[in-house]
Amino acid sequence: MTGERLSELLADMPLRIAAYDTVDSTGNILKRFASLGEPEGLLIVAEQQTAGRGQYGRKFFSPKGSGIYFSLLLRPKSDAAEATAITVIAAIAVSKAIEAIAGIPAGIKWVNDVICRGKKVAGILTEATLTSGGIAEYVHLGIGLNLYGGAFPDDIAAKAGGIFEREAPKDLRADLVAASVREFYALYSKLPNGNFMSEYRSRSVLPGRRILLTDEAGTRVVTAETIGDDAALIVREASGESKILTSGRCKIELI
Repeated sequence: MTGERLSELLADMPLRIAAYDTVDSTGNILKRFASLGEPEGLLIVAEQQTAGRGQYGRKFFSPKGSGIYFSLLLRPKSDAAEATAITVIAAIAVSKAIEAIAGIPAGIKWVNDVICRGKKVAGILTEATLTSGGIAEYVHLGIGLNLYGGAFPDDIAAKAGGIFEREAPKDLRADLVAASVREFYALYSKLPNGNFMSEYRSRSVLPGRRILLTDEAGTRVVTAETIGDDAALIVREASGESKILTSGRCKIELI
């Protein structure tokens, strides 16, 4: 069982682990606990989600058998800006975990997709619930890992892939979750003063590439230039003008 192995692998960490076969959403369960005052360190894991969510409220394809999905409750005692830092270090952590467990290179597509062999294999969702004073009451960090390519819906089949090229041993589900959580906490412990952007940039698959950008100005092809210290993406328009993009305001696709 994934839960039993996870408990063994993470026995030395201050976590409480709840593992499920099927849930509507690991994030929904986590939020119910968080609203009741559950302290930081609750880890919800499931092998299937019937109502998984991704960025911008999109549905996250999370069938049984081909992936593993988990949510972590954080209470960072910080303002909303730290949610961006959490997204950055989570992307780094998942990339490092994939490389350690699967032995394949993993890059990051701004701002929160992990890419292997040119396809998205992991998605990250960071949601901060704020107090009236703008301090994070808690942060929900949700991560979905595609273990191997399956019957993806037509609208994502060209973009989604698996960490493994064929079905992997079941133990690797827990191994990937445990490695991701360990790598995350190693970086999270250095907040708010840690600077992780150099490693994030080194893993970015975008700089120098032409990408399809959709924002308030419409959809067009631009060139990705670099990623700023605040995790904003800087692109060059066809006109030669530079533009600064922040997460939540645009959509980008690899071409």
